[in-house]
Formats: sequence, C-alpha cells, structure tokens
Amino acid sequence: MAPTFHWMQAPSTPPASRSSLRFQHLQKFSVVTLMSNIHNLPRQTASALPHTLLSSIVFPPQCLVYISPLLPTDMNALVDRMSTLITPSSMRVIDATQTPGGSGRISFALVQPSESRGVRYSLALGNHNEDTETIRRSIRFTMAASPLFSAIRELWVDTGAIELICGAQSTVLRSLTLLEYLSVGCSSVDNPGLHEVLAVLSAVCAQGDAFVCPKLNTLSLIGFVPVEPERLIAQLRLVLAVRNGLEKPLTHLALCLDLEGEALVDARMLGSLVEHFSLNDPEVEAPAEIEWERYWEDRVPAGCGATDEICDHWPVWK
Repeated sequence: MAPTFHWMQAPSTPPASRSSLRFQHLQKFSVVTLMSNIHNLPRQTASALPHTLLSSIVFPPQCLVYISPLLPTDMNALVDRMSTLITPSSMRVIDATQTPGGSGRISFALVQPSESRGVRYSLALGNHNEDTETIRRSIRFTMAASPLFSAIRELWVDTGAIELICGAQSTVLRSLTLLEYLSVGCSSVDNPGLHEVLAVLSAVCAQGDAFVCPKLNTLSLIGFVPVEPERLIAQLRLVLAVRNGLEKPLTHLALCLDLEGEALVDARMLGSLVEHFSLNDPEVEAPAEIEWERYWEDRVPAGCGATDEICDHWPVWK
C-alpha cells in the first residue's frame, strides 16, 4: 500500500518560496505505510517520502498532520519540523498494545485546542535491528530536547507507555517545565515506572534547587491493581507533603485504583493534603464525572475522536 496524502479546504497561508509546495486549502495530511512494507524496505527508502514532504510543503493554519510509522533514526529531524507547524499544549502517548492487532507502535498525538491544530506520529518498535530499549532512549532524548514538547501543559500517558517518561533520570519530566496536568494509566506491569515518576515528582534537583514540573497542580492515576499499594500511597503522601512544603502544591488528585484494606484507609487520608480529591471508594457513591478532571476527548480537534488515535488512520477522513 503506497503512502497517501489528502487535501481539503483550509485558511490561506503566507507566500512560500519557489522550492516549496503550497496547498492553500490543505486541512488534513497523512503519510501512512503498512508495517509489513516498512520492515522490508531499506531505511533510506522507508524514510524518504515523509522527510521530503514535510521538508518541502508549506502547511496552512489548522492543517492536521499524521505520519505513520516514523523510523526512530528519523525522529529528531521530523519532530523538529513538526515543531514549526504547531506549538502544542496537550499531548497523549498511546501504547502500541492498544492498536488494532497489537501493531507494535507507540503513537504521539499533540494538539493545540485553542487553534484546533494537531500533529500525530507513530513509531515502529524494534525494526531495522534496533532493540526496544534503544528506541525508548531515543524517544526520551527527543522529547526532552525538541521544541515540539516545550510548551506542553497537559499530558496523558496511556497504559504501557509510562516507561517513555521515566528512565535516564526522568529527563522528560524534568524538561516539561510548564506541565500542569499529568494523567497516568497503569497496569501492574507498569508499577516500577510509576514509582520512578512519583520519586521524581517529589525530588528537588541539586543545581539551583530547581523543582521538577514546578507548575504541576493535578495528578490523575487510573485503572490498575497496585502490586505494593501501601508503598504507592506512601509515595503519593510524600509527593504531596514535599510539594506543599516548597509552595509548589498539587491541588487536585484523582485516584481510580483498586484499593482495599489499609491501603484504602491510607488513600482516604490523602484528601486532607489537597484542595480537590477523588477516590473510587467502594463505600462512597462517586459522581458520574469529576467536574475538575480533564479529559482528552475535550482536547482533540473537531472531526477527530480520542478513540480514533488507536486506529491506523488519524484524523478521520470524511
């Protein structure tokens, strides 16, 4: 299946140079290659089309861009090019295991809700003789260094993807200085990564007493059975206490976890350390929706649904 791109009506764009392609009415653009094809193509061939198109097209405002899959070796250059198209404030990292048939990709969706703009790219894991951990390191480096991520204020990390924001001294979290909201979906397998994230959120860097994610005010943990629930609650208590003591408090905490016994009792006590607290307590009737919680579905541009991001084509073509 050959890669394709599409164009529809959109606002006009500033004049382009003679060497650039201009599509003044372009609204949605995608380059999608079948996984079975990309594994069999030489690296130079697999990366040539998206690299050439992104480098030569002048995209008009509000154009949605999707590249899949992106080779890890091309990630830095193409992500930096995307940073010239959009300054996203909201990001979701979608785990490969959620894609149809377990497609073996990690997908990043970045949007600017106020402008209905968005870019998305997927990375093929483990292809071209690169092991998964090497790819993860490349992802972390790119996220920490590229201007595409510098203005992120909201981050949703889906189940299975937490290792992408931890490891290597959690450079990703340390680089997200504007982050206000963090939602982490976890399974029991993700526990080590979650413990590392919480440790970083309660740490003060040695140089200049810089605080990790100084603007963070909301933390949401969703959907798993903790292997060590008492340890998890103790870490959360430390995060809240340390940040309160340094006047960088978390004001909102949402826990949608399967807790029982002493862990549940301890979790209830966390509510005294924050202004707004939500816990899926089996003994308390919970509201249908937390009024202060943030939802990715409210951030994606018109015509794109959150569930569309775990499919092979995003945004939805109409």
